[in-house]
Amino acid sequence: MRVIGIIAEYNPFHKGHAYMLEEVRRKFPDAAILAIMSGSFTQRGEAAILDKWQRAQMAVQGGCNLVLELPFAFAVRSAQDFARGAILLLEGLGIVNGIAFGMEFDAPKKLQKAAQLIDTERIQKKIHAAVREGKSYAAALTSALSESLGLDETLLKQPNTILAMEYFRTLHLIKSGITAFPIKRHGTGYHDTSMQESIASASAIRRELRKTTPDWTALARVLPETSHQCLKQHIPPAGSELLYRPFLARLWAMNPRQLQEIHGINEGLENRLLASIQRTHSLEELIQETASKRYPKSRIQRIVPHLLIGFSKEQCAESDRLGPQYARVLSFDDKGRELLCGIKAKGTLPLITKTSHFLTGKEMRLQPEVLTPLQRMLRLDFLASDLRELCRPQISRFGKDFLSSPVYVPF
Repeated sequence: MRVIGIIAEYNPFHKGHAYMLEEVRRKFPDAAILAIMSGSFTQRGEAAILDKWQRAQMAVQGGCNLVLELPFAFAVRSAQDFARGAILLLEGLGIVNGIAFGMEFDAPKKLQKAAQLIDTERIQKKIHAAVREGKSYAAALTSALSESLGLDETLLKQPNTILAMEYFRTLHLIKSGITAFPIKRHGTGYHDTSMQESIASASAIRRELRKTTPDWTALARVLPETSHQCLKQHIPPAGSELLYRPFLARLWAMNPRQLQEIHGINEGLENRLLASIQRTHSLEELIQETASKRYPKSRIQRIVPHLLIGFSKEQCAESDRLGPQYARVLSFDDKGRELLCGIKAKGTLPLITKTSHFLTGKEMRLQPEVLTPLQRMLRLDFLASDLRELCRPQISRFGKDFLSSPVYVPF
C-alpha cells in the first residue's frame, strides 16, 4: 500500500487542507494518507483553538486515514526543528513512502537544491556572519540562500516555503527513502485576512472565530461542513492571551540564571523579558515589546509555553539527540486501522493508544530525571494539554491525556 504522509496543524481543518488531500488522491487514488499533527500548541507557540482530538477528528472526516501527534518537544519549535521532528517520526513508522506538502514557491527543484546547500560550509559561514550582525537565523538563512542561488528572497520567506525547504533538508540529511511530492498552494496567502474566496487562510478563519459574533455564513464558505459544525459547538475558541498573568507570575518568580535554563532564552533575552513586563499590560504587548530584529515575534511566542511548562535546554537537547520516542494515535478510520497494524509490524517506535500504559498520573508528579526519555517527552505533551486548558474562557477539566482515547471515525 502506498502511504503518503502529511505534516500539519489543522488549526482548524479548512477547505485549503481538503484541497491538498484531494490533490494527493488525484495523484495517488489508492493511497492511504497519514497526518502528523501538532498537539495543544502550534509551531508559533499559540494555543490551538480546538483540542488535538477534535482537530484530528475533523482531519479524518476531511479525508485523512490516520492522525498522529507530533510531540511538543518538536511541535513548538523553529521551522527547522518542527520539520526534523515530523520527518523523523514519519521515518520511524516504517510504512511511509511519500510526503506531500504545500508551498508557494513554484519551483520545487530549485527549493530542493537550496535545501541541500544549507549545511554546506559556505552557506553556514554566511549564516553565522549574518547572525553575529544581529539578524535572526531565519533572515540570515534566506539571505544567504537567495544571494547564492539568485532567488527572490521574499519568496523564500513565505512560511510554507520555509517549512518545505526544511522538509527537503531533513530528507536529504537522513538519506530517507521517503519521496517528496510538493503541491502548489492554492487560495489566499498565509497572512491574508480575506474570507471572500472558498479557500481562506487559517489566520483569517481564527480571526473570525474570535469575534464576539462570528460570521458563520462566511465561515461556511471556507470550512468543510464537519469542521463548521464542530467549531460552532466549541465557541469561543482557546486563546493564548489568557496566559499573560500566569506568564507574569512565573517570570517574577525566576532570576536571570533560572530563565537561561529555558529553551530559547539566551543572548540576553532574559533581560529583555524582565524589562518588558515592567511596561506592558497584555501578552500581545509583551511579545511586541520584547521582539526585535534578532528575536522574532514567533520566538517570543514560543517562549511562553516553554517557560510555563519548564521546557529546558537540557530536555530540548535530549529530544534532538534521540528523536521522537513514540507515535501517539489521535484519530483514525478503517483504513487507518490497517496502517496501525502496519506500523506495529514494521515501525521502530511504540504506538500509544492508552497513555497510562506509558506514563501514570503518579509518575507525572515525579522529578523528570527519574523518568525514561519516552516518559519525559510524553510528560511535556500532557503538561501542554493542561496549559491549553488555561487558554479557554471556561476551564473544563485537566488530565485529558489520561481520559481521552483515540477517536474512531467510521466510513
